[in-house]
Amino acid sequence: MALARIKLIGKVVMIFLFSISELSFNSYQSMKNIKENQSPKFVEITEMLSFYDFEKIKHMALDSDCSFIFRSIDSNNPCYDFGNFKIYFGADDSRNINNDPNISDFNELTIYDTNSRIQYYKIIIVRKGDIAARKNWLWNGMEDNKIYLVDTYEKGIDKLVKGLPLYLDIIKKSLAVNKKE
Repeated sequence: MALARIKLIGKVVMIFLFSISELSFNSYQSMKNIKENQSPKFVEITEMLSFYDFEKIKHMALDSDCSFIFRSIDSNNPCYDFGNFKIYFGADDSRNINNDPNISDFNELTIYDTNSRIQYYKIIIVRKGDIAARKNWLWNGMEDNKIYLVDTYEKGIDKLVKGLPLYLDIIKKSLAVNKKE
């Protein structure tokens, strides 16, 4: 009788473990398919933010004493604190984990506002040659010499496009003030 119980418990445990592994595999496959088949939505915003202004913003952040660990793949992200929100830059080369401007350039600008419904606005500049170089942060359909707003967190590209000008106006006014000083 005890041996029969042990065999029954063993079978139940085996069925349970098999079910869990099958669930895990199916979840993994679903997530893999989502990642492979769905890239974030993005929209070109070169008319809203010029290459010249992007570079000025980048240098303003690089010249400030602000650095922050913004994400787990790198550290010492150059930033600038506007009081109500911050901006961060990420290097264009995954080997540049310390965001050293001598190793690679900064092609990713993130606007971060903890007090907003939409906390993150991710902007990517695609410089000439980036497509041919197959930079790892590019999305299918992006083109050289353009700037894009990317909906990484699926907040709705239309909502992002509507909210972005408020931040860009504040940033550009700060650039003008810094230029006069």
